[in-house]
Amino acid sequence: MVDAALSIANYKEDKSFYVWSGTRYARCQYHGQGEEITSGPYDTRSNWSSFKSAGWGAVDAVIPSPSVQNTFYVFHGAHYMRVSIDPENDIKDSITYGPTTTASQWKGLVGAGFETVDAGVPDPIDNDNLFFFSGTKTLKLKVSQDKVIWGPMPIAEGWPSIKKAGFDTIDAIFKMHEDDIFYVFCGDQYATLKWDGTTWATLASGPKLIKDDWKSLKEWV
Repeated sequence: MVDAALSIANYKEDKSFYVWSGTRYARCQYHGQGEEITSGPYDTRSNWSSFKSAGWGAVDAVIPSPSVQNTFYVFHGAHYMRVSIDPENDIKDSITYGPTTTASQWKGLVGAGFETVDAGVPDPIDNDNLFFFSGTKTLKLKVSQDKVIWGPMPIAEGWPSIKKAGFDTIDAIFKMHEDDIFYVFCGDQYATLKWDGTTWATLASGPKLIKDDWKSLKEWV
């Protein structure tokens, strides 16, 4: 099972991304023939000083900041922290805020009933918005105002493409940089969504078994 995934901006390896599963993570690279592990899997706390400092061995969601490159939000239970990385120097990371309770910093999110977060992804149209997923619900939040501007509603209602894939909850979602494909993970399956510039609710492929299509993941997630 994929717990979280994060694409990496401006790394020397094109189309690189991190994947977390349980207490481990790996860095992978996608290319024309598929994808492969370029580092790991390792224990998360062994290489990420931010996770070690926070005492977090596992994560629920890792979500890139919609406006600050190489900065991301990490959610773990009812807590969160903000982390920055230097992707040009392998993993050189630091906590820039937290750890703290989600309720203390994301009042709009928790007020909408999202005490915990399963997954999230920036809105490709507005770099001040984030989509969040918790259980069977989804919403869109304007980060600068900490204000819910869409939802909460069932994922099946807000995301017809995810419903079409047969998922009523999701574990992780991420988008490759400079790509129009979003990868959605649920249990031992995944699907892809295509954004056409105006909406990204189109199911492009899947559902498929992770172990059949992701050779870098099938041995350890």
